[in-house]
Amino acid sequence: MLAEFRGRDLSQLDVLAMIVDGVFLGKERCVVVALAIDAEGHKPLLDFEGGSSESAEVVMPLFAKLKVRGLDASVARRLLVTRDGSDAIAKALRHFWPDAVQCECLVHVERGLCAKLSYKHRGEAVMKMNRLRAVEGAEAGERPGHEPVGVRSGSGHPE
Repeated sequence: MLAEFRGRDLSQLDVLAMIVDGVFLGKERCVVVALAIDAEGHKPLLDFEGGSSESAEVVMPLFAKLKVRGLDASVARRLLVTRDGSDAIAKALRHFWPDAVQCECLVHVERGLCAKLSYKHRGEAVMKMNRLRAVEGAEAGERPGHEPVGVRSGSGHPE
């Protein structure tokens, strides 16, 4: 059953975006997971690879298998890939899909930010990150009069 899953043709998928992240199963086991997002919003699991970390030794074979099985970006649009801050994932994406647009997952950005903030400032950072994640659609991004998160009206300086 697993062999059938891992051998299926991916060339017919209309992939708009891909999510890649490592899931740690204990201290010494990591599974790097790749999910697709299609035009209907479905998120099929593409494949996964196990190892001790999100290293190149884990990520490169995973992406190679996806490429061989037909996962490719459309000529009409670039692949959007959401990932964590892993250098190995970023490098492997540039190797296999050099035109892909990479963005770091906002949850990972928030965790990294909060780790660097004092405890008393974390609540405000979490609140602003929640506001940022709640924004949906092109229309929301084009509305006039909205200021970037964390900038005081008129001052141009962070709050």
